[in-house]
Amino acid sequence: MTGTPPAQQHSLRAGTIAQMLPLVAGYGVNLLVTPYIVLRLGMHNYGIWSVTGALAQYAALFDLGVSRAVTRFVALHHARDERGDERAVLGVALVVTVGLGAILIGLGAVAAFAFEGSLHTGSVGLARTLLVAAVVILVTGMVARVVAAAAFGRGRMIAGNIGLAVQTALIAVGGVGGLIVAPELATFAVASALGALIGLVVVVAAVVVDERQFPVGLPTVQITRDVIAFGLKGQVLGVGDIVLFQSPKLVLGFIVGPAAAGAYDLGSRLALGARAFGSIASVALTTHMTRRFASGGDRAVRDAYLPLVRLNCGVSIFGPFLLVATSVSAIPLWLGQPNSDVLWAAVILSVAFTFNVATGVSTAATLAIDRMRMLIWSAVASCVLALVLAIPAGVLFGYHGVVVAAAAAVILGVAVGVVLVHLALDVPIRDYLTNVAPGYAAAAVGLAVSVPIGVLADPTTREAAVLPFLLSAVVFTTAYVIVAAALKTLPQVRGRKPNRERT
Repeated sequence: MTGTPPAQQHSLRAGTIAQMLPLVAGYGVNLLVTPYIVLRLGMHNYGIWSVTGALAQYAALFDLGVSRAVTRFVALHHARDERGDERAVLGVALVVTVGLGAILIGLGAVAAFAFEGSLHTGSVGLARTLLVAAVVILVTGMVARVVAAAAFGRGRMIAGNIGLAVQTALIAVGGVGGLIVAPELATFAVASALGALIGLVVVVAAVVVDERQFPVGLPTVQITRDVIAFGLKGQVLGVGDIVLFQSPKLVLGFIVGPAAAGAYDLGSRLALGARAFGSIASVALTTHMTRRFASGGDRAVRDAYLPLVRLNCGVSIFGPFLLVATSVSAIPLWLGQPNSDVLWAAVILSVAFTFNVATGVSTAATLAIDRMRMLIWSAVASCVLALVLAIPAGVLFGYHGVVVAAAAAVILGVAVGVVLVHLALDVPIRDYLTNVAPGYAAAAVGLAVSVPIGVLADPTTREAAVLPFLLSAVVFTTAYVIVAAALKTLPQVRGRKPNRERT
């Protein structure tokens, strides 16, 4: 293997497009198959599966953050032509993730008794099957991402991302296939896990075919120390995402009931999809801000900060607010019937996520000036608030209280991060508010003219929802673009300048 020449790196544009594939596949395929899954399983069983997946996501925290560190260290040693250390990085990550998987499968088998007692799955055997299947899906996904991340570190972005997209699709397709065979929760879980295993094989095969090698080596003590030390620093952010987005499902599942957790999962899935696409606009900002910092320090970052805040807000909040505008008809169009609980979660969380995506420039500036601790404090604040608010809200106010608590945790955590960034950059917080206000003003106008369409139509079937969905989407988009452009919160499209030398 040492004699195989390194594969040529992909361009930044190709890599950026490729990284969108798993995102599009994940949300696209799941949006298509989820209505069928809910129909076959019922909301109660779907909620049990959602809680199982949330528990598995918490278990992912025990990977010591190595999956986050792979790309960085592979890229570092690859650039230095240190092939042995480069292979050892992947070796460390695989040992940790596979070892974690073995431990979690054992724990899942033991924890089945407590799980069945809390959610009343019907039998300990079913609970054990669900937990083990969820762990298999989690660990195969982690291993696949580690293998792909190593390829990313070598500048090979396309094959790994295609493999990850295929794995995501196979998990969904596997679950649907299981339900076609037998509409039972155990069959669905096992078939989904089988799809994840096949998907892992696809990821490995894609990387090997692309690079004509699988550069993995035995872990070394030094590489293990480096990878784990770096991974643990970034793990706090991973904790923040998992606690913030998974704890409401657990609170609802154990306090209100599995059906409530299922409704929250469906609503949050729509909102998170809108958030993910809203965040795409800010992906390139970290590189841009880092370059400015390298050339001119904090001052250069500060000079570019507010204009980018204004433009990023206008672009990023469009997706979540479009979901709000169309939600009354989007839910029956998606699920085949209206569901007030799913609607509540989708709307409340989408509004909260606009505050999150609007801070893309703040996050980029924080990373550029090397103040990650600010992001950590923001993540910690969101975690604490998510737990402190959600549990009493669930006890006192039930489903609706937990959703509002989750949204409040997002907004307040974001507020902490923005205040810290502005203190570091010495930019008054009122300047931030002044520059995000135009985007929200445009959204308010768009919502005012589009939301009544769905409310008045009040569709109850998929067929009846098509027209109001399309009409509200077009009306919101038109109003938003007109107002946002007038308020100069959208990027201007510039044509080619005319050649003045032509006669």
